[in-house]
Amino acid sequence: MDRVAWALAVLVLLAAPLALAAMGPAFAAPPPSDVPPGHWAYADVDELCARGLIEGYPAGKFEGARPVTRYEMASLVVRAVRAIAQAMREQGERLQQAVAQEAPAPALPQAVPIAGPKVVRPEDIARVEKLIAEFRTELVTMGVRVDDLARQVADLRAGLKAVDQRVSGLETEVRKHHLSGTLQLRYTQDRAKDPSSEFAIRRARLGLSGPASPRTDYTLLLQLESKLSGGGPGSKLQLRDAYLTRHMGRAALRVGQTKLPFGYELEMSDAALLAGERALVMDQLFPDQRDIGVVGDWERAGRRLDLAVVNGSGINAADENNHKDVVARVGVPVSGGSVAASFYDGRAGRGDTTVKSRAGLGADLTFKRTNLRAEYLRGRNLGKPVSGWYGEVSQRLRKTPGTFFVKYDVFDEDRVAPGDRFRRATFGYAHDLDAATRLSLVFEHRRPERRFSLFDTFHGDVGFAQLQVVY
Repeated sequence: MDRVAWALAVLVLLAAPLALAAMGPAFAAPPPSDVPPGHWAYADVDELCARGLIEGYPAGKFEGARPVTRYEMASLVVRAVRAIAQAMREQGERLQQAVAQEAPAPALPQAVPIAGPKVVRPEDIARVEKLIAEFRTELVTMGVRVDDLARQVADLRAGLKAVDQRVSGLETEVRKHHLSGTLQLRYTQDRAKDPSSEFAIRRARLGLSGPASPRTDYTLLLQLESKLSGGGPGSKLQLRDAYLTRHMGRAALRVGQTKLPFGYELEMSDAALLAGERALVMDQLFPDQRDIGVVGDWERAGRRLDLAVVNGSGINAADENNHKDVVARVGVPVSGGSVAASFYDGRAGRGDTTVKSRAGLGADLTFKRTNLRAEYLRGRNLGKPVSGWYGEVSQRLRKTPGTFFVKYDVFDEDRVAPGDRFRRATFGYAHDLDAATRLSLVFEHRRPERRFSLFDTFHGDVGFAQLQVVY
C-alpha cells in the first residue's frame, strides 16, 4: 500500500502543472498592477507626449483613457530619455548652424530658429527623474540598468545647462547692432497700363537696429522708392522707421516714426505678405502704415493691448493741427490664433470733411498647415463713410516649402454714393527657395466700378512674378 500511495503521489505531482495549464487563466500569475487614472505620472507623461518628447508618440494628448500597467509606464520613461537625448542633439546642431550663419536677427521671418519643434526644458528633466524613481522596480525587472539611466539623465541636465549658456551668449550677440533688409524684384503684366509689361525693383530696404542701452533699442529703416511706388527716374531714399523702444517688463514704449497698431495686416512686413500687396482698404486708409508719435505695447499670456498717440500726418511730415490722432488695439488669444479689435480717431485738418475715424475687427487663425486671416473696417475717411474687408486663406504644402493662397478684398470709398466699389480676387503660389529667398507667382482679378476714384489704375487684371530676398 505504501508503494501504491507513493506512486500516486508522484503521478499527482507530475500531472499538476499540466492540469493547472489546462484550467487556464484562473490559476495564472496575477497581471502587473495598473497605474490609477488619478496618478501624477499621467500628467507628467501627458506633458512629455504633448511636446513630442516621448519616442514613438505623435505630439498631442497622451492616450490615458485605457488602463496602463506600470511596466508600460516604465517603458514610456525609457523612450522619453531616448527622445530627450535626440532632441538635445538636434538643439545643439541648430545652435551651431545659427552661430555659423552669424546669428541672424530674430525679427526677420526667415531667421534660423535656435530651437525647433522639440525643445527640451529643465522641467522635462525633472519629470523624467521623478518617473524613474517611481517605476524603479519595474525598470529593474525589465532589465534596465537604473543607475546608468539616472546618470544619463544627469548628463542630459548638465548638457541642457551648457546649451542654455550658449543660447544666452548667442542672444547677447544677436542684440548687438545689425543690418537687415529686403530686396524685391518683379516682372509684371498689367492690363491697366501701357505698356503692360515691365521689369522693376518693387522695393529695396535697408535697416539698422540694436541696443542703445540695456533696456532701450533703436531702429532705423530706409527705403529706395521705385517706379512702382511712384518714384520713377527721381527715385530717392525715404525714411520709413526711426524710433526708440524702451522695455519695461511686459510692456514696451516706442517713440518716433513707427507702424500704427491697427489690426493684423497693417503691421506685417511687406516681405511677409503672400499676395505682395495689402488689401486696398488698408492702403487707402493707412497709406504710410506709419506715423510719428508714441506707441505703448503690453502683453501677457497672449493678451495684448496697444495704445498710440500720433500726429496723424503720415511719415516725414509736420503735424497739420492740434488734434492728435489716437489708435488703440485689443487682442485676445483663441483656439488656433487670436482675434483683435482696433480703433482709430483722427483728423487731417479742420472741419467735418477732415475726420478720419475707423473701427476694425479681425482674426488670425492657424489649423495645422492652414492659415486664415480676415479683417473688416468701417468708419469715415475725410468726411466720407467708408468700409472694406479682406479674407486670405493659405495652405502650406507638406513635402515642399511652398504655399498656395487665395485672397479677396473689397473697398467701398463712399457707402452713400453708388458705383464706387473696388473688388479684387488674388490667387498665388509662394515657394521658399531657401531660408532667405522666396519666389512668388501671383494673379489679381480686379473689378472696380466705374465711379471708383482709382478706376484708371485698377481697371485691368494683373499678374506678376517676384523674387524676394530678406537679409
